[in-house]
Parts: sequence; C-alpha cells; structure tokens
Amino acid sequence: EPQLYDLIDDPDEGTDVEQVSAALLARGWDISTALTPPTLHLLMSPGLEHLVDRLLDDLAAAVAEAREGGVAHARGFEYGD
Repeated sequence: EPQLYDLIDDPDEGTDVEQVSAALLARGWDISTALTPPTLHLLMSPGLEHLVDRLLDDLAAAVAEAREGGVAHARGFEYGD
C-alpha cells in the first residue's frame, strides 16, 4: 500500500511546478510534470526506499529554489498536457 502521496496538498500560488521539476532535474531526478492541475508525477518502487530521504531533501531544496526564482531553465509540462 502506498505510503507517500500528496506531498504538497495546497501549494502556494507562487510555486511554479515547472521550476521545481527543472531544479530536481539539475539534482539528478527526472520527474515528470502534469498540466492540470500542475503537479509532479513520480512512482518509486519498494526497492528504491533507500532514496526517499535524499528525494525529500532535494525536493525541499528545489521548492525553495523555485520560490526564490533561482532556476535557470524549466523544460515545460510533459505528462497529460
């Protein structure tokens, strides 16, 4: 049964999902995005549970970077657009 979902239930309007995705890509995470609603889309297998803490740390840093406007390039929405 899934243990982690809806990480950001009510994101701030100022948080650009494309920017978060680009910041995660710069950290080595290739996370898909969806357009409506703007979301990150990922699936992790149980065998990758050792990466969860690193993902959450990188996600927090990516959100902070996106909110500060420090992401150089966003690649655009991919999944379901």
